[in-house]
Amino acid sequence: FRGPKTVFDETHFVLLTMSRPFDTYERLYHQCIHAKAATIGNGVEVEPSEILGGGNGLFATRSFKKNELITGVDGRLITHKEADDLKAKGQHTHIRTLIRQHLCVDGLKQYPAPKGRGGGTYANDGRDEYLNNAEFKVVTVMDGTLPLCFLRAKMDIEEGEEILVSYGRQYWQIHDAMLAFAKGS
Repeated sequence: FRGPKTVFDETHFVLLTMSRPFDTYERLYHQCIHAKAATIGNGVEVEPSEILGGGNGLFATRSFKKNELITGVDGRLITHKEADDLKAKGQHTHIRTLIRQHLCVDGLKQYPAPKGRGGGTYANDGRDEYLNNAEFKVVTVMDGTLPLCFLRAKMDIEEGEEILVSYGRQYWQIHDAMLAFAKGS
């Protein structure tokens, strides 16, 4: 994907997110992640997870080689403040940071999963039971001004395998604390 050369700094970002061009930025984000990797119905599918209690998971419908981009983390672009607000409400389970302290993607959560969209947010964490075969990877395009979030294969992945990615230590600390709190109430 080739786009116009642009200069990017924090001031431009704040103006961008508070203006009409933010819609264009979000549209570019979606076009780029769909063009660069597999989408739901074309390389990946959302099916019941093999992980007990995992709900739905992401599965490969073709093979992926180590270091290959698998699929994009698709969803609504939001500001860092919006992400913090969702975290405060406990609604932050599918958020990935694109630009630290500025831009995040609030990943897709609906089921059935929409065909033709990036499926990255449907991947589960194997945690201690299964080996995570993917990782989150932010890639920039348009001279570094447009960050895109993908799942990238950490090893070869065969057709039919569930795609698993680490959510990170902080996610599980919060998850476990909320679970303990809910059980104690």
